[in-house]
Amino acid sequence: MTNTPEQSCDLCGLPVPKDGLNLKTPERDLAFCCEGCRGIWQMLNPGTAQVSDEKGKSK
Repeated sequence: MTNTPEQSCDLCGLPVPKDGLNLKTPERDLAFCCEGCRGIWQMLNPGTAQVSDEKGKSK
């Protein structure tokens, strides 16, 4: 998933940098501005997402 300039973080709402972090969920792909936001989202939603790198490949 390539992040677009107008995309906002799915946790805090800040802009997501071009090399931002992504998660795939059964419902949709999520984008985050930083590791902190992605980590908090994962703690609040355990077992629902798969970590992806900036190219969208699963880790």
